Amino acid sequence: MSKPTNFIEIGMPLVEWQGIRKRLLELDIDPDPFQKCVNYGKLSYDIVKIKFGYWKKEKLIPENYMKM
Repeated sequence: MSKPTNFIEIGMPLVEWQGIRKRLLELDIDPDPFQKCVNYGKLSYDIVKIKFGYWKKEKLIPENYMKM
């Protein structure tokens, strides 16, 4: 069975993705490169670090979350 053309592949549960996407948009970070991230727990934790000023936005690189 083929995938529909409007199918978006994400590497995490949809509920997690919606929360992460919302927080990335609040920080003015493009969420699209992070869709296929597998290690979403670490990604979520690092977003909190940016939100509270422990990290700069530039440290958040999608490639760091592609492997478990």
